Amino acid sequence: MSIEWTPQAHKVVEARPYTGETLRLDATDLAFFRYKYQICARASERCISVDAASNRYVLPFGGPDGYKLRGHILRMPWDGSPRRVTGDYMKADTFKINPHDPLLAWYTPDVPLRSGQEAVLVEDQLSAIKLLDRGIPAIACLGKPVSTKYSSDGNSRVHELARHSPWLVVALDADATADAFAFVRQWGPAFKSIRVAILQQDIKDTPIEDIRGVLGI
Repeated sequence: MSIEWTPQAHKVVEARPYTGETLRLDATDLAFFRYKYQICARASERCISVDAASNRYVLPFGGPDGYKLRGHILRMPWDGSPRRVTGDYMKADTFKINPHDPLLAWYTPDVPLRSGQEAVLVEDQLSAIKLLDRGIPAIACLGKPVSTKYSSDGNSRVHELARHSPWLVVALDADATADAFAFVRQWGPAFKSIRVAILQQDIKDTPIEDIRGVLGI
């Protein structure tokens, strides 16, 4: 399900680093991510942990420069998760270290992308983790990109995407195909190559044997 790219229902994401205690995923978590989303235990353990205080999942995110940490997303458990949360929380709570960093979560190799190598722009971190687990560079825009308005925040995201991933496949959630095309129409000239992958279901829910065919890579 798509959400607006402007984070936290149009609230400003302030610079407030996450300082909580994290726990490693346990066997039931690893089984959940493996069987529901086909993400291997190695990738799950590398990219996801648990907030000890709230029992929410913690997903750190970095930039295009070798996973330099930008912040954390505390995420309410997905449907079917073994985690149970008590308390009133937003679906996703953003903790950002530097307010000037674009709100993008990069899941790409530590080395720069090769000339002509396509990366995939998705909405959520779980989809990006699933792609990287298959060797496909991905960037999570942490919501649906607002492509019909200019803003300093939106422009900084486009600038970073075009600079570090000039060959881009836009694979927003299945309910945001029109927004994907609007994004490409608005910002296409900034990229060397950009195209839309039309999805029948979100990447995180797409069977792994179908992913490359769906994306055309």
